[in-house]
Amino acid sequence: MKYIELNEIDSTNAYLSKRLLSGEITESTTVFTHSQNKGKGMGQNIWVSDNDKNALFSIALFTEIKTEEIFKVSLATSMAIYEFLKLKGITTKIKWPNDIYYDGKKLGGILIENKLDGNVVKASVIGVGLNLNQEKFPKWLPNPISLKNITGQDYDAKEFITGISEMVEKKLNKIKDVPFADLRLDYLLNLYCFGKIMMWKIQGIKDEISGSIVDVKPSGKIVVQAVSGQLCECDIKEIKLIDDF
Repeated sequence: MKYIELNEIDSTNAYLSKRLLSGEITESTTVFTHSQNKGKGMGQNIWVSDNDKNALFSIALFTEIKTEEIFKVSLATSMAIYEFLKLKGITTKIKWPNDIYYDGKKLGGILIENKLDGNVVKASVIGVGLNLNQEKFPKWLPNPISLKNITGQDYDAKEFITGISEMVEKKLNKIKDVPFADLRLDYLLNLYCFGKIMMWKIQGIKDEISGSIVDVKPSGKIVVQAVSGQLCECDIKEIKLIDDF
């Protein structure tokens, strides 16, 4: 794994994506920064962080995964972060599709941008934001939390960046040829709200429904079973957890 350290950047994901496209990046590479002023989140969201407080990095990996199992990239990344934090004594949950939660609050987020060639994911740029030492957050952020908030301790960002990057690469290499059905159970058991009855708003259904997460598909779609027994298979833009912050 090659590491690139930057003092300031608009977006670590944008930095790696540009260099992948130009052919400058030809091996597994992590870029990390002390300050990011246009950090990307899911959709139109942004990632907000104080300077020199958190782990802000992106990993470029040459994944070579079939597009029908594209969710393996997200699964490997979120499970690697979950396992790394558990080694540090912090037990988290994964909020579908790729947020890291602690006690109902957002500790970290993942943004994945895949580079496709036909039916193969040739490369992935995996952006990670993990709140380490920031103690106060903007009031408009709904539910942030940091490791410092949880334990009162300070953390070395470089240790987290290198440890997580290496764990993500190792896990992805290990599971790329493993059938998705053999991987999903560990992910589901560590999924936020898995098996719990919650209220959901689902596209195409007029009223909110009460139901629980029962499965996740290789494409990344989540399966919610309503208390009526109806199964709803949804993409990220098609479903919203009403009980969430």
